[in-house]
Amino acid sequence: EAKAKAAYELEKAKQVQKLKHLEAEQKLLESYEMLKFEEKECERIQIQFEGEAKAKLAALKNESDGKAVLAKSEAERIRKTGLAKVAVMRDKGMREAEITKKMAENCNHYNKNALLSQYIAKLPEISLAIQVPLSQVKNVSYVTNGSRQK
Repeated sequence: EAKAKAAYELEKAKQVQKLKHLEAEQKLLESYEMLKFEEKECERIQIQFEGEAKAKLAALKNESDGKAVLAKSEAERIRKTGLAKVAVMRDKGMREAEITKKMAENCNHYNKNALLSQYIAKLPEISLAIQVPLSQVKNVSYVTNGSRQK
């Protein structure tokens, strides 16, 4: 009976040991599965963050591109405004130059008319100055060398 009890106790200890071994294997498998699950979860989170980062980067790039387009548009608007102002200033300058030219022509014409008017006003004095010495001439002689001109 003692042998049977010892054999029973030995068998019981083997079974307990086997059970503990199976439990340890089960825990190891569960840990392994949990580790695989956590690795996949980490991969999923990493992919999610990478996707969010790419989306944010794309949004920032689009925003940057949009700002660049706006800046180019603003620069083009300023350029066109400047060109329009230059054209207006050029036209104004051309009109002012034309007016100045016409004024100069009118002044020149006026000066010529003023000089002519002064000459005409002095004609009586000039004719009197010529008339006085001629009135004192008593003889006029005509001298020729004998050749005839045709």
